[in-house]
Amino acid sequence: MNGILADFSRRIWIGALTLVLAVLALLGPAQSQAKPKAGGMLVTPVYPTSGLEVTVANHPPVAMPYFEWQPVAGATLYRLQISDQIGFNTIQRDVTLAHTKYLATDVDWIRDTTWYWRVKVQQSPAGEGDWPAFPWTFSRNWAKDNAPTLLAPAAGA
Repeated sequence: MNGILADFSRRIWIGALTLVLAVLALLGPAQSQAKPKAGGMLVTPVYPTSGLEVTVANHPPVAMPYFEWQPVAGATLYRLQISDQIGFNTIQRDVTLAHTKYLATDVDWIRDTTWYWRVKVQQSPAGEGDWPAFPWTFSRNWAKDNAPTLLAPAAGA
């Protein structure tokens, strides 16, 4: 009798295991919630060039540069980030765009310092691109070449 029960129990376990494996095979591989990565799809910056000093003289009237990059084939959305920290621990601008140019219309957030910016493909048929290994930089110097000129009274008066 023990042999019959052992054989019956083994058959039950084998049947159950077979059923579980069949269900898993029908379900297919688990779908990841992460966006696919478009490896190697990097954005090429156009402007501001890395290291550019932005002043009122070269970006009137408020020393605010525009941002531009080369289009990537198939990309439908880009993500631009601007930070005053090279590690992007705090981000002053984080925008998603369908085109390859951006100009901030408000200037209350940008001060005279070194700024870092980066762009990646946010959406394309190949998936999401990567951030560049190193961000691009520009420095803002609003006061340079923008000092007021005394018109009156005459100097020394």
